[in-house]
Amino acid sequence: AFTYGCTDENAINYDENANTNDGSCEAIVYGCIDISAFNYNPNANIDNGTCYYGPWGDIGSTDCNMTVLIPGDAVITIEGEPISNGDWIGVFYTNEESGELVCGGSAVWTGETTSIAVWGSESELDNGFQFGEELIWGLFDNENEVFISNAQVSYSFGENTYQCNALSGLDSVDAVSTFVQAIPLNEGWGIWSTYIDPENTDMSSVFSEIVDDLVIAKDENGNVYWPMFGLNSIGSLTKGKGYQTKMYNDVTLSLEGNLVPFDFDIELENGWGIMGYLHPECFNTADMMAPIVSNIVIVKDENGNVYWPMFGLNSIGDLCPGKGYQIKTDQSIMFNYPENGGSLSRYGDVYIERPVHFDEPVNTGNNMIIGLPLTSWQTTPSIGDEIAAYGEDGTLIGSTTFQGDHIALTIWGDDLTTNKKEGISEGETISFKLWNSQTGIEQVLEVRWSQGVGFYTTDGISVAGQIILGSELTTEKQLVKITDVLGREVNGDEKDVMLLYIYDDGSIERVYTKE
Repeated sequence: AFTYGCTDENAINYDENANTNDGSCEAIVYGCIDISAFNYNPNANIDNGTCYYGPWGDIGSTDCNMTVLIPGDAVITIEGEPISNGDWIGVFYTNEESGELVCGGSAVWTGETTSIAVWGSESELDNGFQFGEELIWGLFDNENEVFISNAQVSYSFGENTYQCNALSGLDSVDAVSTFVQAIPLNEGWGIWSTYIDPENTDMSSVFSEIVDDLVIAKDENGNVYWPMFGLNSIGSLTKGKGYQTKMYNDVTLSLEGNLVPFDFDIELENGWGIMGYLHPECFNTADMMAPIVSNIVIVKDENGNVYWPMFGLNSIGDLCPGKGYQIKTDQSIMFNYPENGGSLSRYGDVYIERPVHFDEPVNTGNNMIIGLPLTSWQTTPSIGDEIAAYGEDGTLIGSTTFQGDHIALTIWGDDLTTNKKEGISEGETISFKLWNSQTGIEQVLEVRWSQGVGFYTTDGISVAGQIILGSELTTEKQLVKITDVLGREVNGDEKDVMLLYIYDDGSIERVYTKE
């Protein structure tokens, strides 16, 4: 009797009971037969163990996902070079127990438009993204077998947070294995910050390469890193915060690590603090601070320039990377820098001309701000006139130039880290002078206060209510001659006589000499 079937022993469907070949024999095809694998072979009939799930392993599907479009013309780079066909794009969430990154969706790059299914976590499980969780992007260089996480991304539409059934579209992906920021630190006092999150955030590690150039570093709470005494009460860098430093020399602080997102949450306590700047480019101060402008009392840079919303004054200009800024708020708030500064008004930006008559005071690392509103002047100065402030001992502690608007005059306190008195002491009275740029005459200013006090307090803010011009003085006054009361010119060595000292401004001083 005939038994029909495949009689080829090398066929996948060989039938040992058949004695008559019916033409149904199928050749054995080895390959991956798992439909969820990236190299699934629909023609394979025997799994050969080659199933490939991408460089991050098997990504199990869950009960919901969001879809991210990756256009063929998206700008995708690895270490500054365009992505190659065969490289991988993945999106990651953080495992709650281990803290490790877990791939929640990926795709191989072919140069064509594709999409990634981003899988969400199922109820009471940690097997995907939680609602509202940030998407962490990474690229895999297939040729060099290098994985780079925390890639920077931008979107043409949608958000970078997980929502079930949401749609987003990538515009660019930039993966760099490490970021470096070079921060110039000048001799003396300054305020700095960083957008880098280094692997070792301890202050002793941060300054290890330039520790011999550092006098001291301080945080907003007065904690210090003081190498001379092996003291580090700051501990580690805090993301989004700034720090005061005093340096022996001009040096560059170089930090290497991951980028801190520009919109990282910065907690600002009620009162004074030091905030860092997290954008890698400079943007206008008013634009950057717009989200919390109603809560800002004042912002100061390391040179005493200010952003003072009360007076619409911005003498800082732009906030820039590497710099830190003192800020005073009227309540505790959470602050995030906006994306850019290109769309808001530049109202209040002021370029402050340097004084040409008065000297510039020493930056001593601590100061207060004196507000001289335009409406407070009894007689308004001329543009180009200069205002100077002095301590009780005659030390110049502040100077600026009048430019036709409100003035924020920075008063520098004494630097207690030196043996020399370079500024004004706490509680010391402040006096003021105005130099008339047209006549060359100095005048004493009498100031009556609408806010604050007329003596120095660190980080104090005082505002003038009325400014009155006093008696005229001339700094260029020169002695012309000395005479006796009869008008005869003498040399000034005479004794027991009244002498008249006559100056080039017409003033006369009467001096009685004794043995």
